[in-house]
Amino acid sequence: GNSMINAGILQPADIKEGIFPGGNFVYKTTARDYATSPAMLRVVAKDLKLGLKKHGDDLFYTVYLDDPNTQTHTRRTRFAGGILVDDVQGKEYVPALLEKNKDVKEWDEKVTDVNLLYKSYLKYHQTDLQSVDAGVLHFPYTDGFISALIFTYKLYPQLIAYGRANIQDKNESPVVISTCSIKDSMCTHYVPLVQAKSFRLGQDAYTQEELKPDSLSTIAEVSYTNVMKGFKRALGFSSKKKKNDATTTTTATE
Repeated sequence: GNSMINAGILQPADIKEGIFPGGNFVYKTTARDYATSPAMLRVVAKDLKLGLKKHGDDLFYTVYLDDPNTQTHTRRTRFAGGILVDDVQGKEYVPALLEKNKDVKEWDEKVTDVNLLYKSYLKYHQTDLQSVDAGVLHFPYTDGFISALIFTYKLYPQLIAYGRANIQDKNESPVVISTCSIKDSMCTHYVPLVQAKSFRLGQDAYTQEELKPDSLSTIAEVSYTNVMKGFKRALGFSSKKKKNDATTTTTATE
């Protein structure tokens, strides 16, 4: 319906050459489903007593480190959410976030509420991200579940493919960095093409061995996968049966 059209389901992903702005990145990081990444930004915004609607696309950024379409377990997709600031903004915002680290609790596997986990159980880190040549994509955003699905299954594969094709060092694994404006209903996605490793926040790309199914693939995850399959079919992301062939070609997550 309209919500899918507003979220850009029919719009092509037109990735152009551009520049990632760079700055001081103060962030929390975890390994979970990418659909929970907006929850992390809401926690960061709250810690700064700022509204995401007002400051969304000039301050709050998410770095996505893993391709969700090659993961065997959704919770393994690693990402970092936080603020990207210059020196002037940094003086105002950085100490306020780092100050929160003194209240962080020890990680507790029993806590399942992501809002609580992201607020109370994850520390802030900081690093400098350079301004470099990047693939840049402007794409509609509705701040909802449909946008999250379109990002994961439509945009991410195309951004990563662009990164792999254009990255300066072919041995490096590209990452996707996104900043979204709720007010303007628009996201800007970047794929840094130079010194890509420096954008991985010290977390190496998974090896093929690490991506194999293992004991982490629980029954709960299988049912989650089936739900996602249904959504992907509804959104037109799953591949069709080939003619004269009884087998179905499936995507890597299935």
